[in-house]
Parts: sequence; structure tokens; C-alpha cells
Amino acid sequence: MMMYGRKITTRKQESVTKDNMEIVSALKRKVADKVGQQKFELWFTEEIHWSIEDSALVLSSAARFMIERLRRTLAKAIHTAVVQANLNITDVYYRLSEEKTPTAKKQVVAHRRRDEIKPAATTEIRKPAKHLKTLANYIVGTSNQLAVTAAQMMIQNRATPSPLFIYGPSGCGKTHLLQAIWNHTRREVLSGRALYITAEQFTTHFTESISGGGTPSFRGKYRNVDLLVVDDIDFFPGKRATAEEFHYTVDDLLREQKQLVFSAKQVPSEISGLNRDLVARLSSGLVCDLGLPDERMRFEIGKLHCQRLGFKIMDEVIEMAVERSPGDCRHLFGILNRIHAMQLSHGKPVTPSVVDSLLIDLIKCNKRPVRLHDIERAICDVFGIETKMLHSNGRKANVSRPRMLAMWLARKHTKSAFSEIGEYFGNRAHNTVIAAEHRVNEWIAENASIPLAFGACPIQDAIERVEATLLSV
Repeated sequence: MMMYGRKITTRKQESVTKDNMEIVSALKRKVADKVGQQKFELWFTEEIHWSIEDSALVLSSAARFMIERLRRTLAKAIHTAVVQANLNITDVYYRLSEEKTPTAKKQVVAHRRRDEIKPAATTEIRKPAKHLKTLANYIVGTSNQLAVTAAQMMIQNRATPSPLFIYGPSGCGKTHLLQAIWNHTRREVLSGRALYITAEQFTTHFTESISGGGTPSFRGKYRNVDLLVVDDIDFFPGKRATAEEFHYTVDDLLREQKQLVFSAKQVPSEISGLNRDLVARLSSGLVCDLGLPDERMRFEIGKLHCQRLGFKIMDEVIEMAVERSPGDCRHLFGILNRIHAMQLSHGKPVTPSVVDSLLIDLIKCNKRPVRLHDIERAICDVFGIETKMLHSNGRKANVSRPRMLAMWLARKHTKSAFSEIGEYFGNRAHNTVIAAEHRVNEWIAENASIPLAFGACPIQDAIERVEATLLSV
């Protein structure tokens, strides 16, 4: 057991009427006053145990690095605070404690009881092995090549620009890619020093820490890491306190040159509700987009899904499932799961000729007709504008061009007439919709750029982003 000590000279007191708990409370307040409340909460987490032993203050923890950090960095401030407290404490010790484990006797008794009630003959039931997400089982194609390269850079070279920010629509593989980075790092490089969490979990933990008084422990958990991976950060807008705490966490880790990986459905600048400083931090490293996989990629993903779960489905059937489930791969998984269940039920492989009849309800669900409302919402999401702006008489490019593109997409994806589209987008005449369609076709022919909320992009890229959003709703 490691212990470091420091002798303290104090004035004698006639008697000490405080019990050890009161002494510890008084010492905590004195140390907090000395080092500052914010620094105290950050360094003295719940993993640091305070106790009084034979007129000595003992600070102990099962984590060696935490004890070493206190001793090297704050020993002088703690010593001064204890002297000023004048509580007849003569020493300060920094101790590496052992984690408490249940006694062997209790464990033996527990096992005996289980054996006593165990049936004579049983069938061992094992939970299926959890699918470990890695880059080795991640299907690569044109829609994700840049993001996969960035992930490989981060895995192979820890000096990669941080944070790595990956964005794209639902079902394009963001979570798989983030977990692949996390799994590699925690298993081969920084065991125990890599943390993966969703933004919703981060919010829940932070809210619980506030209500339960565990803010120091919360900060210790999220800031004492070498890799922090947070999924779906577009969950933060509207949660001011959580977003602020997340901002401070990002700043703290960037100062320490730690690795950060985040994901969202949009680029940082298009996530409404985040303050400018946080957007700047999130955009300061490497920002990569993920698109929805094409048919070839979906076929490979579907085949891998069947292999992982032990399915045996004909390639021709997988191809048909891919054709009937454009966009989000989760729809494809649902179809393949249904086919497998049908095979088990009938006791023979499902052939391509019966796929449509078996999956008619799922296929109808996945091919839900696109409505004008869907196009309106997708345009607003991609261009970062409010719904009322599409219906207004605004003629500025940041409003008129998205409106024209919305009309063009309405003609492409819906059966609505010119007059119906014009009426929906601000009571406009049918010839306005015709003109908008011609104008967008000219942009496509010229490969013109169109303004987004922040910056601009080629018209074809903008169309692909809106259509990807349509497929993911």
C-alpha cells in the first residue's frame, strides 16, 4: 500500500468536541476556500475518500493517478488549508486503497445455495455474443470513404486533428463508425481511458448529478479520459444547462489535447440552438459527412447482417430486399429478419418469387408516399430556415432558391399538380412553379452553387442532402 505523508505543526487546543465527520466537513470547506470551489469539485470527486486517523487527515483512492495528481499538484494548498483550520490535525497522508470485494465466505455460501436449487438436468442457455462494431465489419463505399479514412487516421495516429465530427442522415452508419473508433481505442491503446456515450445519456447523467449533488463525480468521469465519443449531439439544443456543461467539457479536453469524436445529423453550423463558441469548437478539427449507402453497399451490409446472426438467405432474395428498401439500412434489416422468420416457419428457403407476397406490409411501409409537408421539412432542415419563410414573399437568394428547389422536388417526388404546389408554398400561381422547375434544371446543367444556412454547396449536393433527409423521415 502506498502512502505519502506531510507533518503539520498546530497550536494545542484544550479539547476537541467535533467528531470525525464534522472535522472532515470543516476541512473540505477550508480546502475548497483555498483552491476555489470549481477546482475543488473537479479534483475532489467521489473517488477521493476523506478520513481522520490518529490526528491525521487521510486522502485515499483506488485510482493511483488521482492520488499522485493530488500529491503533486495540491499538496501545498491542502497543507496550508489544514493548518489554517486549526483542528489539531498533525499529518496529511495520500493513500492508495484497495477496492473492496465481497468476502470469500459469502461467495461460497451463495454458490452453494444456487447449486442446491439447481435442477438435476438443465440445458445451458447462453446470451448471444454482442456484435462488436469495428472497421473490419464496416462496409466502405463512395458515400462514406472520407469519414472512414478519418476514422482510420484517428485509430492509427493519435495526433489526428480533434474533434472528429461525423454527420449524416439516420441509418447511414454514424454510430457504427463511432463505436469502431471507441472499441479499438479502449481495447488496444487506452484501456479504461476511452468513453462512448449518447448525448441523451450525457444529459441524463448531468441532470442526475445536479439533483443528487454529484457534479464533481460527473466532471471527473467525463474529463479524466483520453478519448470521449458522444453520439447524436443534435439532442442538446433546447437544454441550456447541459449544452453549457458539454461546452466546458469539450474546452477542458481540447486544452489537454485529448481526442474527441462527435456525430449529428447536420454539420455543427446548421444545428440550431448551439452557441457560436461551441459550434466553433466542434468545427475546429475534422468534419466529415456520411451519405446513405448505395445499392451495392446495402447488399453487402445485408449479407453481413445475415452472416452475423446466422441467417441463410439466397443472394437473389437479399438483392430483392435491397431494391425494396431504399435509404435507411434499418428497413433492410427488418425485411431480412422477416424473411428469416418465414424460412424457419415454413422449413424451407424463401425464393425470390414469393418475397413480395411475404413482405407486402413492410414494403408498403418503407415506400410511404412523399408529401409536400415532408419536402418542406427536409428543405428547412438542410437550409436552416423556418417554415414560414418558404411561404413568405421574400426574394432574397437564401429564401427564394430553397423555395424553388422545394417546388422542383415536389414535382419530382409527388403527384401534385402545379397549382397545388404553388398554393402550398405561399398561394403562388401555377406558372411560378413552372418557372421554378426550369430554373432549377438550369442550375443542375450549370452545376451552380446554392446558399445554405452557412456557406454554399453545389446544387447536386444540396439535392442529394434533401433527398437523403426525405428517405430518413
